[in-house]
Amino acid sequence: MTTKDINSNAFRPAKKRLDISSGESLRIMRELNELSQLQLADLSGIQLSVLQEIECDRLEADSTQIATLARVLHCPPSALIN
Repeated sequence: MTTKDINSNAFRPAKKRLDISSGESLRIMRELNELSQLQLADLSGIQLSVLQEIECDRLEADSTQIATLARVLHCPPSALIN
């Protein structure tokens, strides 16, 4: 395969498999790390009530919160936003 072949239509974008919200993504990552909301609040320094609002999609996390949560949850920030 030549470079020209690779740059053409050789690749297609990945299909989106699930349609989940940012709040659901946060909850899933938190549960995969076996953390309660209270534990995540303590580790991240983000108020428990704010985390609850984000997980319920009543509040959108800002970039600083996303970066902090990604660090605590050991995942890329892109895993927490949709």
